[in-house]
Amino acid sequence: MELDMHGFGGDTMHMARLYDSARLRTHGGDGYSLEALGRDLLSDGRAKVSMKTLFPEFFRKKRVEGEGSDKKSYLDVLKMQTDPLTRDAFVCYAAYDAKSTWEVHDVLKQKLSQQAWEPMGNNPSASDTPVTMWDFYERYFVPFGNLLTDMEAVGIHVDAAGHLQAVERQAEEDKEAALETFRSWCVSVMGEDGRLFNPASSKQIQTLLFGGSANQKTGEILEREREFDVDLPASEIPEVEEERDEEVLVTKEEFYAKATAKLLKEECQRRELKVTGTKAELVERLRNADAGIVETVQDEGPPPLSIAEIDALNTVAEMKDALRARSLKLSGKKDQLRARLLEDSKAYKAPVVVEKSDLHAVYEELDLKQLQAACHARSLEVPGESTREQLLALLTDDDSYTAQLSKHSIASPKTFSLPSTPKKSKRKLTVRSVGLVPQKFTQSGWASCTADVLRDLAGTPKEQKWGDAYSAFGGGREGEEACEALDALCSMGSIDTMLNTFIKPLQDLADEQSRVHCSLNLNTETGRLSSRRPNLQNQPALDKDQYLIRKAFKAKEGCSLIVADYGQLELRLLAHVAKCESMLSAFREGGCFHSRTAVGMFDHVRQAVENGEVLLEKGTQGDSDKPLVKDKYAAERRRAKTLNFSIAYGKTAHGLAKDWGVSQQEAQSMLRAWYDDRPEVERWQKDTISAARASGYTTTLMGRRRRLPDLQERNRALQGRGARAAINTPIQGSAADVVMMAMLAIGDSSVLKELGYTLLLQIHDEVILEGPSEHADAALAELVRLMERPFDHIGLDPLHVDLVVDAAVAGNWYEAK
Repeated sequence: MELDMHGFGGDTMHMARLYDSARLRTHGGDGYSLEALGRDLLSDGRAKVSMKTLFPEFFRKKRVEGEGSDKKSYLDVLKMQTDPLTRDAFVCYAAYDAKSTWEVHDVLKQKLSQQAWEPMGNNPSASDTPVTMWDFYERYFVPFGNLLTDMEAVGIHVDAAGHLQAVERQAEEDKEAALETFRSWCVSVMGEDGRLFNPASSKQIQTLLFGGSANQKTGEILEREREFDVDLPASEIPEVEEERDEEVLVTKEEFYAKATAKLLKEECQRRELKVTGTKAELVERLRNADAGIVETVQDEGPPPLSIAEIDALNTVAEMKDALRARSLKLSGKKDQLRARLLEDSKAYKAPVVVEKSDLHAVYEELDLKQLQAACHARSLEVPGESTREQLLALLTDDDSYTAQLSKHSIASPKTFSLPSTPKKSKRKLTVRSVGLVPQKFTQSGWASCTADVLRDLAGTPKEQKWGDAYSAFGGGREGEEACEALDALCSMGSIDTMLNTFIKPLQDLADEQSRVHCSLNLNTETGRLSSRRPNLQNQPALDKDQYLIRKAFKAKEGCSLIVADYGQLELRLLAHVAKCESMLSAFREGGCFHSRTAVGMFDHVRQAVENGEVLLEKGTQGDSDKPLVKDKYAAERRRAKTLNFSIAYGKTAHGLAKDWGVSQQEAQSMLRAWYDDRPEVERWQKDTISAARASGYTTTLMGRRRRLPDLQERNRALQGRGARAAINTPIQGSAADVVMMAMLAIGDSSVLKELGYTLLLQIHDEVILEGPSEHADAALAELVRLMERPFDHIGLDPLHVDLVVDAAVAGNWYEAK
């Protein structure tokens, strides 16, 4: 039986997010789980208790096909539901779980009903204008959820068999050519061993480029020469006898003596033992298990996050909060933090341990509330003032159930298999430094070799714009070759990103009709949508989309796509909320807003405009031969553009100095020039931070609150993060409000329905619709009309600035841009 799902009405996670969007920060990684909500909102004994806690004997590890070699924890639900000894207990658990869910829903409904709807500039004019946030939830959030699930179900067509397969072949060829360019240069500086250099190894790159440099914080010297284990080329791997057995059987003691750490960890996983530690610790753990000695696992904080929960952490700050709650290392970049959380998930050994099939050990780990819940789930009558010991006795009195548990004990095998002696496939590679001087450093003080560092060294060789490596290698052809090699290294990284983030996943996730159906999630603190499997919110910038990924998103036969995008939405909303006359005037006059900002910031640009040397935009007079500001003063315009968006996100002079590579004093001067031309923005930001500090939250145009616990912290860095969120949320969150209201109007439009047009995707400030080509022009006009006036008839003051919508009809997404 198939279920036709419509939205998330009554979804406790989304109700809780609307009430308090900061729970992940304040309650750890499980902040919105039903267990966490029940624990915080319900009285004793009423919160949900997970099946893993109540039925630990049915959780096992197994390899999941297509997921690599890792074993995943899974619940044998079918056995638990059909086993006569546990069926009744499971039915009770399910009913108790539904009751707990309803009670959490009821509490959240009360809290939202007690929270007034307070949009910015409220001027109620409609009879159905919300009064409380519960009204807001029912009036807007529930239908928005319906719309999102409909969009997920429809999906969008991708040309997997044509365009994506073709660009995958091209990308692989380009990657191979870039590898050959880079390794040829490595041979010129390292000798023939350069053919073995691994361009994916940051350690090898760091040693090659910056070996001999000093750590900026400790003064320690990075090794000038270092040995690495590298794979031999296939042609150099010696032949082995074909009849050699792949595995040999050994005794337990031989296995413990000869097995690699990986094999020992796999055996620990199979026997549900902790998998972290040295080889000696793993062997000791296995020997203890053989002897029936159960290793005690201390509770070191919250349990590990699931993969879905880790994917929901969108910012570095959220990941660090989750790591901090689990006493894990906080340093590193976003992908390293995510990897650490995933590793924690794999290495975790639940604190519930079964020793020699004794069910008592399972329940011994539970507290009083959890034992009460376990009794309820098993329909056991609980006396009013029962002690923990009495509940333990009650739960472990069933001999037949205890006997049943013994069937799940995991024994140690009598013999083990080990791989036969492998053929030699590795050798040592010595990397010696070329002695470049680092310009950027990691947080720990070592020379940085990130993509931006490599790009600065390489420059843009195709345009004959040589980077810093040119002079470092003495100029001439030698300098050019160094720049070309480092450019190739950068290309390999960007090609890998294209392949692994866009080209391959889109093919893998396409269904039988070649449509992809991403999961759209309301899980950010600002209210912006996120998406996964695939993440269609994360598309390559147009100027960097060398394989034209958007070209793969096509309309089905006989149909067209309409792609509509808000122009400079967040800046227009900043002008509105701050009532900034300079910005409002610039938007009314039209033209390039960033060029107008450059004119206001830089005297020489303003003088050039006043003298008629350059134009803000092309006019109708005989001045078409004069250059535009954005062309002649491109560098100034870029800085103005960066500053325009940085202001909206609360970036400081310190951050701008790092972005621009200038002194903090120079960055502060430009920041001051921007504010001098827009004093209303500075005043609004100060007032907004002050109000947020007093109330503990900030709001969006539509009255959604974002709680800001960081503003109450004593740590200045956390206070700064809270202050930036206070002024960013009314802009970014209000942009999410605009797009949500526009999408609701699009979904409700009888005109678009009659024309046959359906909403497929929302990507930040952009929407994509699909429908019959013969009705495209009429649908385009209706779409633009709806998007330009998203707040009509809902009780908000009119915006002080027009919302500009750029829209086009095309056969694919790329052509519409």
